[in-house]
Amino acid sequence: MKLTLFLSFLILLSLSCADKAVGSTKISIDFSKETSASYVSMRTSKDSAANYYEQKVAYLNTIDLYNVIPNHLHSEDTAALLLVTSEGCAACTFMPEIMDSIAVDYPFLKLLEFTPNELRFKNHFHPDRFIGVNKLLSDTLLSWGYPRVYYIKNGRVAAYREGGPNKRHILHHLKAHEAKISEIFGVPNKKKDLVIESKPYEGSIYLDGDIQISFTVEDFEPAQNTLDTCEDEYLWLCKINGVAWYGADRSLVAPKNKLSELSITIDDIEIPLESSGMYNVHYKWVSTRIFKLDTMGLKHELSAGFSDGAGYYMAKWEIEKGIAKRILLSNKEEDF
Repeated sequence: MKLTLFLSFLILLSLSCADKAVGSTKISIDFSKETSASYVSMRTSKDSAANYYEQKVAYLNTIDLYNVIPNHLHSEDTAALLLVTSEGCAACTFMPEIMDSIAVDYPFLKLLEFTPNELRFKNHFHPDRFIGVNKLLSDTLLSWGYPRVYYIKNGRVAAYREGGPNKRHILHHLKAHEAKISEIFGVPNKKKDLVIESKPYEGSIYLDGDIQISFTVEDFEPAQNTLDTCEDEYLWLCKINGVAWYGADRSLVAPKNKLSELSITIDDIEIPLESSGMYNVHYKWVSTRIFKLDTMGLKHELSAGFSDGAGYYMAKWEIEKGIAKRILLSNKEEDF
């Protein structure tokens, strides 16, 4: 009886291993028969999405784009970007703005724009760069409702980035494109510290290694928050919504703004950073000079000091395996 059970266990174990081996095998994709449904199914997990991307780039790399769009791409265009969008694509709205910014920063790039559908809003496209409806492009560079930017090197697709920004994330998207341009075409990354100077203040900055810090600073509205006072030698504002806050010396003056969002992007993975209790962070102070990143193997420690001129404080985060934990928030001098 025990022998039978043991043999049954071995059989089940071998079948489980076989299933895993089959599941880990890369599925070969026939892009000539690709549909919107098959595209969505291939992007259901990180592994299948990576497999799709790898095969799609290999497939596109076999196509000589000098022959596909001869009226727009010429042999002297050794480096080019092709924006492909689709009709009714909400995420496409800000892509021409991004392309215009790239045109200024990287004048050696040939820029092209294309849609596989009839356009409703032609003003979304640059008149000198718009290719127009082209069936061969439509068959090979389908975007399935998402904008894509193809990086073209010597007439072949070397890589692409997919998805478009909304207004809030336009800077993140632009910097991701600039990092890819730098990688593929071997040119310096502009790495500008960019800030949207409207409320809320938003920005993206780069540290060494193309590590990106993104932030949002919002005005503080006292009427929308609960303010508590404490009294030692004198009365002062000590808590906001029941939590101690940092960014000012002890007084009854409410903060002007708050750091509502902060994140770090490492290896194309955006990781949120705890920002509660962090106030009076003027956008001009959110720059590369206030951040320090120490790397120890797969573990990172990010530290930064914040101030609007008074109430200086220090924050530190530990980052490992895509997860961040704030380990310090202090205005004590010994922690600076």
